[in-house]
Amino acid sequence: MRDRLATVATMQRPRWTADVTVTLLYVSSTLAFTYPLWRNPGTHIAYKPSGDQLFVLSRLEWMRTALFGRPEEFLAGNFYFGSGQATYGDHLMLGYLPIYGPLTWVTQNPVLAYSLTHIAACALNAGAMYATVLRETTPGPMIFVPVSQQDEVWQLWMATEAGAGSIVNGYSGHIWKQYWFFSDVTRNLIHSDVQSLDAGLQAYGIRAVAVDLRRVSNQDRAAWETLARGPWVVDVERVAEHLLITLDDPRSPAAHRWTDLDSTLLADVVEPAAGFTGMLVLHNPTTAAWTPPGDPRVRRVRVEWVRADGSVELEHETDVLPPPFLAPGQFHVTPMHVFTPSESNNYVLRATTDDEVMFERSVLVAPVQPVAYAGSAKGMAASLRLRTPTSMALAPGERLPL
Repeated sequence: MRDRLATVATMQRPRWTADVTVTLLYVSSTLAFTYPLWRNPGTHIAYKPSGDQLFVLSRLEWMRTALFGRPEEFLAGNFYFGSGQATYGDHLMLGYLPIYGPLTWVTQNPVLAYSLTHIAACALNAGAMYATVLRETTPGPMIFVPVSQQDEVWQLWMATEAGAGSIVNGYSGHIWKQYWFFSDVTRNLIHSDVQSLDAGLQAYGIRAVAVDLRRVSNQDRAAWETLARGPWVVDVERVAEHLLITLDDPRSPAAHRWTDLDSTLLADVVEPAAGFTGMLVLHNPTTAAWTPPGDPRVRRVRVEWVRADGSVELEHETDVLPPPFLAPGQFHVTPMHVFTPSESNNYVLRATTDDEVMFERSVLVAPVQPVAYAGSAKGMAASLRLRTPTSMALAPGERLPL
C-alpha cells in the first residue's frame, strides 16, 4: 500500500495551504533548474548540443504565424534546414502555443517568448501532475461498505490496486472491537443519519467510501445515495455495482475533549468490596463530530470513590476503549470494569483520563438484596398460563396442549 495501515487519520490542513506550498516549491525548483536562463531570457535560449531548442522555436513561430495569419498553410512544409525535417512531419506543439503565442504578441520578441515558455513549462507540467494526482487518487483512507471481516484480503488488494491509501474498517491494523463499531455505524441507516455519519467519517479522517450496492439493504442503498448527493462530497463514481464516494475535508473542526461529552456509568447501587462491569455511556450532544483526544487507543482511566468530605476512599485504574468517533447526537456504550470500596456509603464516582474528568455521578455502595425468582415471576404469571401435571388431564391419544 502507498500508506501504512493507519489507526487514525489526523485532521488535514486546509487544501489551499498545501496548494500554495507546492506552488512555491515548483516555482523555486524551476528557477534553480533554469538558472541562468531567466537572467537573460530575451537574448539567450536553453542550450542543448543537438540544437533541438532552435528547431522547437522555429516550429512554434511557424505555428503561431500560420494559425493567426495564414491558417490554410498551417500544415505546409515549413522546412527547417538545421534539422533536415519539415514541420508537418514532426510533432505539433499545441500545448505550448497558448503560452508562446500571447507572449510573442505582447513582447514582439520570439526569443524572449520562447525562453519564458520554456521556464514556465517546468512549473506548469509539475502543477498539472500534482492536480492529476489529487483528482485521480483519494486524499485519505478508504472504508468499504458493508464492513465484513471475510472480505478483508480482497479489500486490501483492491485498495492497493486503486492506490487509495489506507483501509480503515477497524479490523485492519486496529483493535478488533473497532471493527464492530464501523460495521454498526455503516448499516441500518436512515436519511436523518446521513449528515451526522458524514461528519463522523470526515472527523476520523476517512476520505473515501466504497459501497458494494449488491450487498447492502434497499434502505442502506437509499441512504448512501443520499450521502453521495450531499454538499460534503467532492466526487462520485459508479463502477459496476459499486458506489465510490470521495468526501471533502471537514468544514468545521471536531470536538476533542472528554468534557464535550455527556458521559455516565450505569450504576446506582453496587455491592461493597466487589468488582463489577458497568456500561459506560458516551453521548455527543454537540452539533460537531467528536473524536478522542489524540487517537482512539485504549485509555487508562483513573477511578475514584470520593466521600462527602472530599476524601478518596478507593482509587484504582482500569482500561476503557473509546469509539473512533461520535457523530453529532450519537450514543456509544462500552464496558468499564470497576472495583468498589469495602465500606458502605454514598460516594461520588469520578473517572478521569487524559487529565480530564470523564464523568462524576453519585453511587450508593451497600449490600444488594437478591430478588427471589418466585417474586420476579409474578409479572409473568399474570399473562402466562402454566400447565403442570396437577392442572392438566388428558385422555389416551389426546394431543398435548403445547
